[in-house]
Amino acid sequence: MTSVADAFAADAASPIHDALAAGVDVLSGDQEICFTPYVRVVLPVDGYVFWLNAALATPHQLANAGLQSPSPISVRGSLHYASQGSMDYDENIVIRRVDLTAESAIDAFAEVAPNVLYLGTWATPWGSFRFSFSSRASYYRQADLHHYVGDAVYPAFEAQLIDSPADFDQRQVVSNSLPIWLAMMASPPYPSLITFSLDLYPAFLVPDNLVPAYGVIDIQTNGTRALQAVPSRSLTGSSSQLAADRVLLTLYGLRNEDVWDLRDYIFDYCRITDLFGLMSAPIIRDAKRTQLELTALAMKKEIGIEVSYYQGRVRNLARQLIESVAPPLVTPSDQPPFVPLPSPVIVPPLPWA
Repeated sequence: MTSVADAFAADAASPIHDALAAGVDVLSGDQEICFTPYVRVVLPVDGYVFWLNAALATPHQLANAGLQSPSPISVRGSLHYASQGSMDYDENIVIRRVDLTAESAIDAFAEVAPNVLYLGTWATPWGSFRFSFSSRASYYRQADLHHYVGDAVYPAFEAQLIDSPADFDQRQVVSNSLPIWLAMMASPPYPSLITFSLDLYPAFLVPDNLVPAYGVIDIQTNGTRALQAVPSRSLTGSSSQLAADRVLLTLYGLRNEDVWDLRDYIFDYCRITDLFGLMSAPIIRDAKRTQLELTALAMKKEIGIEVSYYQGRVRNLARQLIESVAPPLVTPSDQPPFVPLPSPVIVPPLPWA
């Protein structure tokens, strides 16, 4: 007598699956959807994420991403989508929800590292759109069909999909103090009694499933303000403005003494480089992060800091970081070398001053 385990063994064909697969073929017209791989690349100056067409990636970038081949893949299945209009104060767009029913698991979606993104293209009478998947819907072993769900690429993110090197502008994106914080841990060349190193990431751009220890820099959205009424302009046309940021530094996996060392290193970094000034006393707070299954608290701490800085100095720092990286696009595992800022020039006072 055939056991249940034998009936549903991995290599056993299911009559239900065969019937449903035949229905998928009829509904889809035996269609195949082409998916193009993109490699995750990071702008080294401010941590902004872009996706580079794998056909343009170097062998080093492909190896770091865990991608064996930059060639597109074809998936057999049935695709349908729903469209819904969305209106906000800064954009009016159509959000397309895409569902793909595949007759077999798409190994490429599961095996690659989180540094690879597969984008499909779908043509309609009103134009084509690109899409990817963010979730896999409920799976029944008896049916052995695989359902992938996701949204089409929103127009605001099209500029971060790179299909030609000429389309990529590698200049700094952010306008706040974020480049200072990222450069602080890139390769510390500063004389300090505190020796400290920690991977820091911009908020919402932390790599997938990252294991501590690491830190996250969040420049509060409404925390940037002007301390100088009118920006100053040089004879060359460049401008700068004294500004202030509220910064939240979130830390995972650090003990109390480690966090104290980090705070003291920030003090030394501020004093020696003069890239920013402290406007408030940084305070270390224990934050609560729970998981019910473990009945435990994660080692999570926060440091709130308010800083002042000249936006022109941040721009100069960003330019140095960009010029020190070759090629201009780097994968997350690449560590861009840090070029220390030159010593400030001390101008003596004028005789009549």
